[in-house]
Amino acid sequence: MSETELDVIAQRWVVRLASQDIRDEELHAFETWLAGSSAHREAFDRARRTWSRLGDVFTEERPKIKQTVALRLAAAVAALAVGLAFVIDGTPPDVASVVGEVKSTMLPDGSMAVLDSGSAIEVEFTAAERRIRLLRGSAWFDVKRNPDVLFVVEANDVRAVAKGTAYAVTRLDDGAIVQVTHGRVEVNVRGDALTLAAGEKLTASSEAVTREPGSDSAVAWHRGRIEIENASLQDALAIIDRYRRGMILSLGSLPDKKVNLAIDVDESERGLESLVQAQGLRTIALTPWLTLVMRP
Repeated sequence: MSETELDVIAQRWVVRLASQDIRDEELHAFETWLAGSSAHREAFDRARRTWSRLGDVFTEERPKIKQTVALRLAAAVAALAVGLAFVIDGTPPDVASVVGEVKSTMLPDGSMAVLDSGSAIEVEFTAAERRIRLLRGSAWFDVKRNPDVLFVVEANDVRAVAKGTAYAVTRLDDGAIVQVTHGRVEVNVRGDALTLAAGEKLTASSEAVTREPGSDSAVAWHRGRIEIENASLQDALAIIDRYRRGMILSLGSLPDKKVNLAIDVDESERGLESLVQAQGLRTIALTPWLTLVMRP
């Protein structure tokens, strides 16, 4: 297991221990993991130093902010752990992109797949069906037309079916988003089928299925661009965060203003600084993996 993978596991333990409600069986599991090797202890020491530095940023008069940081850090670390699960479990996907990379790949039938930052797919093509399973993240497909063989993208319980078109699919925790950029796509959600035309987007979750006009900026990543239009600063930071190897945590209240940004994917650091400076905020890089955004 790589040092990065160990660091993610160690960070999960630090967050769990800091929550102050850890159960006895969890504590035993932690002690067993810690005693497993010197590499585990070194990873835990690194994670603990990061947590300590995070605490030093605040004063005792700001306990609510510190608690917020703990919750957000826990969520971010959990997301990192999910992203590494395929590697740790020893089941690598057929095609994957690392964080900060937009990766194009030619599929066996000549169709093109473009994977957004931190995304992964499984590919299974037969004479009867061209099947893609989206394991995480987002992917855009320019499908080579073949009326006899359907092209199917699956994400959770959502199936997007086409014969020759272009569309993007994003995997959610409990569903998926499908946005059509060319042609038509049939989307099947738990047995119900809907047909989307170019420019339409469907969002399916466990609670609802919504259909609305899509936004070109939302899928600009397949062209190697980050385009943010009329978004809240919090949402803009979340988008930028997808293209950076570290985590961005915002502390306290942020300015209630809509922001716009258009940059290349590999300019995420410049985009972050541009957003922060324009709003009179500051960043604190605690480690290469953790950057805080807060008021001066």
